[in-house]
Order: sequence, then C-alpha cells, then structure tokens
Amino acid sequence: MKQIIQAVQSFIIKRKFILFLWAGFLFIPTAACAQVITSPDEQVETVPESLWPEQEKVTPSIKSELPFNNQGAPYDGARQGPPYGTIVVIQRSVNCNNTPVIKNYIQNTGGMAPVTFGTNKNEMGAITSLIQVYLNPINKRFAIIEHFATQRSCILSHGYDFEIIFPPQPQEVPN
Repeated sequence: MKQIIQAVQSFIIKRKFILFLWAGFLFIPTAACAQVITSPDEQVETVPESLWPEQEKVTPSIKSELPFNNQGAPYDGARQGPPYGTIVVIQRSVNCNNTPVIKNYIQNTGGMAPVTFGTNKNEMGAITSLIQVYLNPINKRFAIIEHFATQRSCILSHGYDFEIIFPPQPQEVPN
C-alpha cells in the first residue's frame, strides 16, 4: 500500500513540476515581449514610424546595367546573360526512382541495352555515381542514366536518332 501512495505522490509532484515549467515557458517570454501600457491620464508624445518606405517617397536609384555587360559599358538591350564562353550552372528537373524501376522502364519499355558507362568521383577519388548510356539500335532511341549507391537512379537525358561517331583513324604514312 505504501508503494501505491508513493507512486501517486511522485506522479502528483512530477505533474506540478511540469505545470510549473509550462507556466514559466509561457509567461516569461510574454512578460519580456509585452508592450508598455500607459494609463489614459498620462500624455505621451509619440512619433509615428512609417513601416513602408513607399509612404516616405523614398525610391532607390536603379542603374540600367546588367552584371554581364562589356567591361562597364552601359547596357544596350541587345545582349543578355554572361559573356560568350562562360560556363553557367542551370537547374533542370530529372526523373528519378529506385534503380530496379528505372532499369525495368529503360530495358523493357524502351527496349534499350547498356552500351557504355563511366563514373563520377568526388575530390577524394571515391566513386559517387555510375553513368550509363542505354541504346536501342533498332529504333535508335537512347537514354543517359545516373545510378547512385543509394539504389536510386535518374534519367538525365533521353532521345531519338542516336548515332555513333567514330573518330577518324590516323593514316599511316608509307616510308
């Protein structure tokens, strides 16, 4: 019987402690962030603060130049984007799924078979992904797939009219 009484008392004490913590977390930030409320008898001068710069008639100066113009020349409207030859990073969506699902889709639905592969490596030289090119020689469809170690694969690109271009063979010069 003593054990039951002790269990009930400890439960009540824990509950009071949790209630005390809850009240502390509720009321301390409220008191710290509360506004100062003055009585109606006190006169306080307040300066209205504008929250919107449009009401203050402030407009920023805008230059008609792009960051990629010709050595500081004013933008003439003809050229947009980075200078010719600059490599830029773009975002595009790719289709990804579990590796068996992607392989099934490529091989069974598209009738493609792997032709070649390559690897991506990180700065430490560890292989991060395997890139395979799949090809259907009959209808000339192709797909470029990236396989990851997490059993995920992504279709980076796919298309039609795949052609293999062999580099020209060096001609032997007769002696």
